[in-house]
Amino acid sequence: MNAHRSATTLARMGLAMMTLVAIMGLVPTPLDQARPAAAETPLVPDTPSTGYPVIQQNGSYQVRAANQVGDYILSGGDFQQVKLQNGTTINQPYFTAWHIDTKQIICTNITFDDEVLDIIPGNTANTAFVSGRFRNVVAPNGTFKRSKIVKIDLPSCNVVAAFDVQGTWGKISELALSGNRLFVGGDFSQINGQSVGYLAELNANTGTVNTNFNLNVVKGLSTVFRGMGVNPAGTRLVVGGRWSSISGVSTGPTAVINISGASPVLTAHRSSGMVGTQDMQDAAVSPDGTKIALVYGTATVSDYVYVIQAAEQSVTYTWRHYMRDSSFGVGLTNDIVYVGGHFCKIDSGPGATSTMSPNTLEVCSGVFFPGGAWRSQLAALDISNGTPLTWNPGNNSFTGARELTVTSRGLLVGYDGDRTNSILVGPLAFFDLGGGGGGGGGGGGGGGGGGATCTATVTAGTVVMTWSAVDGNPSYQVRKNNAWQAQTNNTTFTLTGSMNDTFAVRYWTAGGNTDINCDNVDGGGGGGGGGATCTKTAGGGGVQLSWNQVGNIGTYYVRLNNSWIATVNGTSYTHQGGNLGAAYAIRYWSNGAKTDITCN
Repeated sequence: MNAHRSATTLARMGLAMMTLVAIMGLVPTPLDQARPAAAETPLVPDTPSTGYPVIQQNGSYQVRAANQVGDYILSGGDFQQVKLQNGTTINQPYFTAWHIDTKQIICTNITFDDEVLDIIPGNTANTAFVSGRFRNVVAPNGTFKRSKIVKIDLPSCNVVAAFDVQGTWGKISELALSGNRLFVGGDFSQINGQSVGYLAELNANTGTVNTNFNLNVVKGLSTVFRGMGVNPAGTRLVVGGRWSSISGVSTGPTAVINISGASPVLTAHRSSGMVGTQDMQDAAVSPDGTKIALVYGTATVSDYVYVIQAAEQSVTYTWRHYMRDSSFGVGLTNDIVYVGGHFCKIDSGPGATSTMSPNTLEVCSGVFFPGGAWRSQLAALDISNGTPLTWNPGNNSFTGARELTVTSRGLLVGYDGDRTNSILVGPLAFFDLGGGGGGGGGGGGGGGGGGATCTATVTAGTVVMTWSAVDGNPSYQVRKNNAWQAQTNNTTFTLTGSMNDTFAVRYWTAGGNTDINCDNVDGGGGGGGGGATCTKTAGGGGVQLSWNQVGNIGTYYVRLNNSWIATVNGTSYTHQGGNLGAAYAIRYWSNGAKTDITCN
């Protein structure tokens, strides 16, 4: 712990001790709710992926934007340099990118002249929107004046010239996309020559402002918008922030906007019950658009995480969880709330909570309260009721993570430190659900895949892939339907699938990546998916469930009448007091997709 950090921590400790009695009266007790549903979206591992270039933190720089765009990880902030795998440090102001699997840096020839604050995938393949405070972008295809937002192509890193935005006063801090509709939020009063304040809609191909989209947002505090998202149907824009009013209405810190027509309409959504808006730090919308999470911090009595339903009516929070110290960033799946902050010991939940142990940070204001659970500056909460999940990677940030983005491959965390779970990864940690490719593009000589073969034998929904070894013994990436499945150093792998699926093995050598396409072979037993079975019998004081192992799946979720009842790391479960006539099923997740096995 450095001297500056120690002084800050001691100051917090002193404040906590002087005000302990007053605070204790304000600390909430957990909501009295039913047993929490287990997070069915996979919880990311607590060890960050390594082998990537390392953004140089230099004592203060922070990653404030990160996202996955196709096969690339993009990040931005106020940093200036990046250290490559060979130890070379290069200038890379405000923005950098690398391949998610080969881990090789790209876009070394694109530069921004000021801070990057948000990044999202574009409306066309291998493009990205980048926003922030910048005014000029230098790219391989020229120098472009771009006012706070630019569209770039990957991996060429060229600026997409057709998308041109000028005359933005202030910064653009939040982005959301639906089709060719790009929604931007920030502290601007004009954009592309139009007097549209703080929230606007742009054409994602040209940057043209939709002048019908003007909701008369009145600024409350700086960084007006803290989070936004569009529901999958593209009909509702859900936003969180620190405005004073929208369309003349004091909505509270969240709003739901009907965007199904030519002009936006503020719905009847209103939210209340949260602490002072001045302490709001971040907001995030669930992928299904039904929930929005808010995190607060900077004052001990306001250190809450809230989850709010995006209903079109007046609501209060569904639950709030006391973090005992400041929270600065939040990211959501449909099941999990990831939070970053300065906390180290937080409240336990209404559901079963593992206390765990300190990891990196063990002194904060939260230790003065009885009980609780150790979560060192990073935590994962059950979205159904706020119960902390068993995940505590910890990091050494000075204040806390301000950027948490969930992607198809895992979780990206941007912070102002350089170690996560004591591993030197710089101020960007990537918690990878899936493994990667050739770990830097090496892999030895030749091979080339010219004579390499692969066979996928499908038997009753189980697929055994076998392929010939490649010279140099590279690491292999297993792929199904052109999507990543797993990483292995072996030449065989078992997973679920059918004769209708396509399978391939990808590997990297010095010459790049090569795919070995597999020939499907019907091994009998139906050949299709759905070969997994589950049986239920009376016994053990209730209902005994037993099912067959599915590929390499390790975790299964037992469900009763379409509701979660247990999480099992095995292939059997006894439901005490259960009814044999009830509807039981076993759910598992593979590559982001869920499958239910009905128990008969």
